[in-house]
Amino acid sequence: IVDYNITHNVSRMWRRAGCYEALYESHGKAALEVVPALEEAVRRMRAEPDEYRKLDAPNGWGVYEQALGWLENVLADCKAYPLATIEVSR
Repeated sequence: IVDYNITHNVSRMWRRAGCYEALYESHGKAALEVVPALEEAVRRMRAEPDEYRKLDAPNGWGVYEQALGWLENVLADCKAYPLATIEVSR
């Protein structure tokens, strides 16, 4: 079991990067189903870091570096365990 947790303050970044649904609406899906969306989101975030930094939470809980690192870790695990079933808790 791999467990990830991050503040919802980064949800505006996820929406801009195009992976919000892949992260929040993926309960019950196989990890391999979200890999394309996560790969594209990582690509977008790396390509325009300044645009994503504009979406940093003013209180510091949810900034670009945290969001990108977290997303890269989730992507790596989805690739390592493609048949794993995703569970989303809100």
